[in-house]
This record gives sequence, C-alpha cells and structure tokens, in this order.
Amino acid sequence: MRRGILSCLFGLLVVPLAASTINPMDLVILVDESSSIGDEDFVTELNAISAILNHLPVTTAEVNVSLIAFGTTARTVSNLSGNLASIQSTIDNLFQGYGNTNHAEAFSLAASQFDNHGREGATGIVFLITDGTPTHPSGTALSSAINAANDLKNDGYLLYAIGVGGDVGITDLELYASTPTNSFVSHYDSFADLETAAETLADDILTHSSLAAVPEPSAVAFLIFPISALGMALWRRRARRV
Repeated sequence: MRRGILSCLFGLLVVPLAASTINPMDLVILVDESSSIGDEDFVTELNAISAILNHLPVTTAEVNVSLIAFGTTARTVSNLSGNLASIQSTIDNLFQGYGNTNHAEAFSLAASQFDNHGREGATGIVFLITDGTPTHPSGTALSSAINAANDLKNDGYLLYAIGVGGDVGITDLELYASTPTNSFVSHYDSFADLETAAETLADDILTHSSLAAVPEPSAVAFLIFPISALGMALWRRRARRV
C-alpha cells in the first residue's frame, strides 16, 4: 500500500544529460628552415609556432601535432602527438638545417605522417609556413609541389599556405591551398607579424577543422517531483480505501 501511495504523491522524470564529444584534429606544421631565413627570423618563426599551439587544445584526445622541417630536403622532427610539453621541448631544441626550398618533399612527408600516425576520424590539416618559392628539385620544384599538395587535398586534408616576407609567391600559395583560398592563404611582412597573428590563426584552424563539442546523450538524471492536484485527489481516494 505504501508503494502505491508514494507513486501517486510523486512523479519520476528521466532526463538524458548531454556530454561533449570532440571531433579531433591532426595538425602537421611544415617549418621552413631554408638558408633565406636568417637565424633570428628562424627563432621568431619557432616562437610563432609555439604561440599558435598555445591557443589550441593540444591533448591526446583533441589536437595532435607533428612538425616537419624543410630546406633542400624535408625531415620529420616529431610525429603526431598530443603532449604539448614534449612538442614545445622539440621546438625549443630545433636547429636550422638551411639549404634550398623543397615544398614537394614537405607535402609528401605530411601525407606519410597522416598515413602512419593519423587517427581515424580526425580532421587532417597541413599548415605550411614559408618565406619563398620552391627551388628544389631543380626544374620541377613548383610542379612537384603542386602535385603533392593536390594529392593531400584529394585525400581529404585541408591545406593552409602561410607566406612571410617579400620573396614568397602568393600565386604559388593559392595553388597549394584549400579553397576558398582567401580562408586558407595568408601573407605577413615578417615573422614577427606572424607571431602577433598567432591567436587569429589558431581560431581560423579551429573554425575550419570543425573542432567543436557535439551534444551526445551519455547519462540520465532522475527528477522526483510533487504531482498535480489531480494526483493528490487520486491519492486521497486511495487513502480512504485503506
């Protein structure tokens, strides 16, 4: 009898609670280390990269980052990782390799990074920083770079092309970048200006990567509440029978 009385006195409402799920991002940054970049500018370039990363949620579950440096050849400095402290240590200890400018090999290494270390379902983004036009391999530098960039885009990756200084070819960057190019191509007069724009660039990356919380039911809440006057009248009738 008590159970019946209580069921009339109170109602039970089950409410699903929303949890946030993250659309992860794999970000490969291509770092120009060619001889046209002076020592101080190279340090500023690295500072700009650090500043961008500090405005991104670099974690195992959210943004993973890889660094690839390029001069005459390209080299993988670090594989995709969500350990910001480790990535920052790598940046702090990165030495400049100098040489020519090989965009094609940098793009190809980015593709390998996604193939070997990318996460299923993650948005893949390539972020090129360069101060000049491609000069290697000789004779086919630009066409090889365009082909490698197109391979990345055809595989579904987004490609940012960031130019710094007066020697960079904006038309080349537009051929590399995802579309619309006005959203994926930027030019800065100096690496100091690039560093100043770090927060804006990070926001742009997040916007285009769709890195957003998606509501997903993951739990329920039980709400017990007094019932209406009609419920109270029913309880009184039942109580009289008792």
